[in-house]
Amino acid sequence: MRAFMIVCLLATVVYGLPEGVANNDGEKEIDETAILGSSDVVVDSSLQNVIIDRRADFVSGKLYTKHKGKKKPMKKEQKGDGKVWVFLVAGSDGWSNYRHQADICHAYQTLVLRGIPKENIIVMMKDDIAMHASNPYKGKIMNEPNGTDVYEGVIIDYRGEDVTPENFIKVLEGDKKAMEGIGSGRVIESTENDKIFVNYDDHGSYGYVVFPNRAKLSAQNLTEAVHRMIAKKKFNKMILYLEACESGSMADSLYSSNSSVLVVTASGRFESSWACYCNEETMPCLGDAFSVRWMGDLYQEFITTNKTIFEQFDYVRSSTYRSHVNIYGDYNLANMRIHEFFGKNFKARSNPLQRKPAKPLDDELVDARDASLHWLKKMSKTYAKSANKFSKMVETIENGRELIDNVFFDIVVAVTTSEKEFKNVIDGRHSINLKIFDCYENLVNTFSDRCVDIYKNAYTLRHLRKLYNLCLLEKTPSRQILPEYMKAIESVCDDRTLALSEID
Repeated sequence: MRAFMIVCLLATVVYGLPEGVANNDGEKEIDETAILGSSDVVVDSSLQNVIIDRRADFVSGKLYTKHKGKKKPMKKEQKGDGKVWVFLVAGSDGWSNYRHQADICHAYQTLVLRGIPKENIIVMMKDDIAMHASNPYKGKIMNEPNGTDVYEGVIIDYRGEDVTPENFIKVLEGDKKAMEGIGSGRVIESTENDKIFVNYDDHGSYGYVVFPNRAKLSAQNLTEAVHRMIAKKKFNKMILYLEACESGSMADSLYSSNSSVLVVTASGRFESSWACYCNEETMPCLGDAFSVRWMGDLYQEFITTNKTIFEQFDYVRSSTYRSHVNIYGDYNLANMRIHEFFGKNFKARSNPLQRKPAKPLDDELVDARDASLHWLKKMSKTYAKSANKFSKMVETIENGRELIDNVFFDIVVAVTTSEKEFKNVIDGRHSINLKIFDCYENLVNTFSDRCVDIYKNAYTLRHLRKLYNLCLLEKTPSRQILPEYMKAIESVCDDRTLALSEID
């Protein structure tokens, strides 16, 4: 009883009182380390009902009864419950982003070996890594040091120029007619009885994930697409695993507790995700910490056959360092058994791909937004003859980053009218409000077109939250941010800042 009261007290401290009792005018911000200490983690979610203690059982009104702390009885799997559809997407390109396509290829191999039919898996990736000029293992992709080739046998439906957010949405929603003549033309042809698993892997920012060819998918676009599918009864249950920086912002507050949609993200709303296996001499980072851990857990699950989605989340959360793995949406789905979404072909244990991968060492982890810079620094040490060349590239990038920091600072100074406004824009942390997303989109696109191209210089992505916060200043009709913002852009941005687009 005492332990239960302590957990309830912590929940009240972190989340405040229930709606109608607490003052909910502003977002309830969470400082995980300050409130709970190093052994505790708060799930970053507006649903206000989850607190996780690594030393205790999961406490939630959704997953456990309020009084006895026992799991709700699981619904037995019925024959004819429908298919499992899988959509695997790597949204990046380029050699330094090797890890994203490696993650997706590994996910494909794992799910096929677990018994998901290939005809139910759709893959979208640039496919510019296996045969890249810098690849010392031509035609192969590895997701861990000394690993097995995960590229061989992967059926890629959409590659090259077909990897776009528009095609992503069309495939997800099952718009077969719109995809005629594009790639394989295959789409998710799901029904109200089917389950859908989406794994997206790439760079991200506040409310966005990025695609090649100067394109991005917004939290608004994704949410609207999923809700259209709900309205059309296109699935029974959907789980999304998002591997990207600030990926929590793609889901927080956007999916209700009865939506039949569960989203697990590699990081919270305001933090980077982390690349791993970054110490190979001639290779970029081979994987991402979150992705490596959830796929690694599937190997262990061959032994623990009744593991639930939540139990996997709990394992991945506790074994993924540097970022906070988060969970959003309909927590009822977390009661489902792993095999209901990820297959249960136990014969796969004999396959070399199915050995549990090596645990990433702490010194092999690199902030995902620094992965390219890390690779260049490594090359300057590996290749003595080209050390000077690589060192100059590193110096150019680091100087450029300092300039980008100053550009955002100067824009905020120019638009804000008080110290309080300035502080709120620089430090403010808020859940995505789709009502002001058009303003945010406008500011982001203007910055990318007239200041620094965010698609070419990924470092800019860590600052975009400030542009969202500028939109929050439009509290009255008399305050119009866009004209003030345009003046700031004109005074701060020039050919020098545009040149930064080419150096990351």
